[in-house]
Amino acid sequence: MAYRAGLDYYDLYLIHWPNPKQNKYVEAWQALIDLKKSGLIRSIGVCNFLPEHIERLEQETAVKPSLNQIELHPYFNQKEQREWHLKNEIQTQSWSPLSRANALFQEETLLNLAAEYKKSPSQIILRWHYQLGSIAIPKSANRERQLENISIFDFSSEADMIAIVILERFDRVLKEIINTVLVRAFGEQIEHTKFDLVYCVNGFIGMYSKLFLYYRIPIDLEALAHSLVEKTEILAKHVQVPFLTFDLDQFFKDKGTVEVTPEQLVALIEQKKTGLDDSIEKESLSLLQEQLSNHPNYSKAIIKGLCENIRLHPECKDLFYLLRIYFEF
Repeated sequence: MAYRAGLDYYDLYLIHWPNPKQNKYVEAWQALIDLKKSGLIRSIGVCNFLPEHIERLEQETAVKPSLNQIELHPYFNQKEQREWHLKNEIQTQSWSPLSRANALFQEETLLNLAAEYKKSPSQIILRWHYQLGSIAIPKSANRERQLENISIFDFSSEADMIAIVILERFDRVLKEIINTVLVRAFGEQIEHTKFDLVYCVNGFIGMYSKLFLYYRIPIDLEALAHSLVEKTEILAKHVQVPFLTFDLDQFFKDKGTVEVTPEQLVALIEQKKTGLDDSIEKESLSLLQEQLSNHPNYSKAIIKGLCENIRLHPECKDLFYLLRIYFEF
């Protein structure tokens, strides 16, 4: 392995994800242990493993990973997973440390901190990772950006870094609470639109909270509560066209811990095809399946066109988003 790469050894080698359905990650881990013993690898670790996966590795091989590489950024701070790593002496490494940079860099919390410290938003985020104790691996081919990414050791503030955690609170925790309240209040009336309503109400709360937290304007909480109730009732009673489905909502919840692989996509496409009559959508799914299975090397424009063919089909919305992430367009 190292010989073919022209190296004497690898500093670090990782298992990409556990792939529980195939259930071979313990065997793969044992192979890495053997390679480490032979001197071909210095440190071995994993990516996207949950605590139960790592516990099984230790139980069956008596060796824990040195590192677990997980998705981690201000929109998804992985507090429980990081605490578990710390307790079990496993280093956390952040992949996608800047999340979707265009959206994240517009957050007022980050813009205000960047102005205060005379740093870029990306430097603020990377400093946040460093103070969490996580190793961030931002990607850049630009030399100036690379230098910027390592220039994060001349400022520090625990209080300001903690403020960044609020970004996840709006994006995740509130959705669970909102969903419970909506179902109790409106029941079957919102059976087909509840996922859209959760995102709408969450958006209202997020915007009003920013006014309170960041601009420190006086807010009449009772009036705010009545206003939110009124808007929610209007939406619940009159929204008739749902966009978000259960599958798509689950995808958004799971995307931090589930890695999209060609095998997963092929299986999902096969499942979708069984429910479709002969149509342009079904033909497009077959061609995408061939691309993922046999690598016929369609151009990116053709792949994007095939994905667009299925984008509006009600049974393929979740698949479209997974394909878009996998093919990076």
